[in-house]
Amino acid sequence: MPEPYGLNRSLIPDETFVLVAYYKKDKLDWIISNGLYNARTENKRGSLRLGPGEAGAKYLLLHTEGELVTGKLFKITETGPRVFSQQNLIEKGYPSPRHDFYLVYKIEPVLEKEFANQSWDIRALEGYKSGHASGLPFSVTMTALMKVKQS
Repeated sequence: MPEPYGLNRSLIPDETFVLVAYYKKDKLDWIISNGLYNARTENKRGSLRLGPGEAGAKYLLLHTEGELVTGKLFKITETGPRVFSQQNLIEKGYPSPRHDFYLVYKIEPVLEKEFANQSWDIRALEGYKSGHASGLPFSVTMTALMKVKQS
């Protein structure tokens, strides 16, 4: 766990939220190169529900199909997500957006050395659902995430 000083002076593990979210493999390069992660909105299954943990998340942990242990941790650099239209994403080069609106988080690679080469078992997190529901985004505290650290 990073020490709470300097840039991390506000990192209180029980109050720091991590958004655990799904990505499609063909979108990962776009996510990394643009520093943006988008989650769909609307009232359909798979849409992100904004609770305090999702709206105020400071980190993003990504996983994809068949990936239950992941090390794809990013820092969210803005307070809360922004709303992007389908057209906004098309203009940014996002491949084939299918929904009208998205919640978009600005992200960057995590620089804290304590997170380097780490991975987490998302199955052990409260909020994880198996099967088709495994793609549903949810938030956990940094404390909960560190309890499922693998390496």
